[in-house]
Amino acid sequence: MRERAGGVMSWKNGTGRYFRLTGTLVDLAEAWLAQANRRREELRAFLSRFGTKAHWGTDTTVMGVALQGDPGAVPVGWRRHRDERNVIVPDKRTKAGKEIARRLARLSTPRAADLWTTVGASDDLAAGNDGRMYYVKCEAVKFDSGWVIEVPKKQKLKHPELVEIPRHEFVRLVDEHNAKRKTQAEVA
Repeated sequence: MRERAGGVMSWKNGTGRYFRLTGTLVDLAEAWLAQANRRREELRAFLSRFGTKAHWGTDTTVMGVALQGDPGAVPVGWRRHRDERNVIVPDKRTKAGKEIARRLARLSTPRAADLWTTVGASDDLAAGNDGRMYYVKCEAVKFDSGWVIEVPKKQKLKHPELVEIPRHEFVRLVDEHNAKRKTQAEVA
């Protein structure tokens, strides 16, 4: 899930369906966002100890720290990644490394699966890129007027707190959001 409209891709080509979240679904999305923001701040603080802002892993999982240039001496409990020379990862063969791995797991972003399963999205929609597999599922966007999710057209959703909106309304929300961000950037 995303809290910004900039991540929405398929609205341009009209390949999705759009639903406004209401009731408890809004609470679920807001709780996810609050937890994700807390974790993001904790991760920034953790990474600042290494003089970097970059982590190594996936969108939701933190598996290591990407350092600026050559890491030099590797701290206790860490080891160099075997393929990425500027990345250090927990050395799980040591007690300190196991503790670091547990700490990184706590810094990972919460998964949005609770929302998707609650609205009835299936997890069998997948796509591949460069030999990797990832789920297409849904995308959630928080606008000033509330949360909207986008799902593939073929995806069947059944939840009483979902209100389908037409594509043109979603495009209008994106345009308004982007215009507001542009105005804020010009003022700053």
